[in-house]
Amino acid sequence: MSLKGTINICFSDSLKEVLNDFNKKLQVVSIPMIFDIGNLKELESLEIPKYLSYSDVNLIEIENSLKKINKIIEISTFENFVVWYSEDSNEYCGMLYFFYKMREKNDKNIYLINCSQKLYLNNSLVDIKNTSEIRKELIPLIK
Repeated sequence: MSLKGTINICFSDSLKEVLNDFNKKLQVVSIPMIFDIGNLKELESLEIPKYLSYSDVNLIEIENSLKKINKIIEISTFENFVVWYSEDSNEYCGMLYFFYKMREKNDKNIYLINCSQKLYLNNSLVDIKNTSEIRKELIPLIK
């Protein structure tokens, strides 16, 4: 997989910064959005679920994130998509939503990196629950 035809997608700005710091040649897009708050069809039409108030959700942020996903998918010349996620409900739902949106793009390669792992670094156990917990020195250990 060449870096030139690859885009890395993550759901936290902190992981984007770590990946860029790890390798400046990586193309990384962060989509920090609340994906686990309800029916995604409602979110796509910017309808807020009844159990949430408008103060709980930033509609402009949601709209911008949805546009970013659509732009990546529709006009992308990338052949490879690397999706970094964790078992955190927001990131897991984000990964599923990305797959949902990619379902008609049969000519693309999608690689998943589940970052919810227990890693050993310098004789210490590191238990990653969310991609925002990842540090630069952990990137080579994540498989």
